[in-house]
Amino acid sequence: MRATLLIEGQSFTFEVEHLEINQKDGQIVLLLTGILGKKDKADTDIGALVGRERKRRGLTQQELAEKIGYKSKVVISGIERGKISIPGGKLPALAQVLNLQESDLY
Repeated sequence: MRATLLIEGQSFTFEVEHLEINQKDGQIVLLLTGILGKKDKADTDIGALVGRERKRRGLTQQELAEKIGYKSKVVISGIERGKISIPGGKLPALAQVLNLQESDLY
């Protein structure tokens, strides 16, 4: 089964291996485990560049996330690990914060 999650306005699609639905404190809790679509080597190289430049500027993943408009470091962590491509709308802000050219992030 395929699932698409929306995290901070970005959607991520992956193959679900296991789905568990529970109710806790009046809320429905979903536990999904699966595999994100395989990324190519360029995504990993770009992720390494983002991580290296972030660290060079003394920023945590959380600080970088906030500077480009995210509330959580989840997307930055995924980018640095090559699991998530940089959302196009965030390229200008990310390039500016890291003092890179947008073309460096393709």
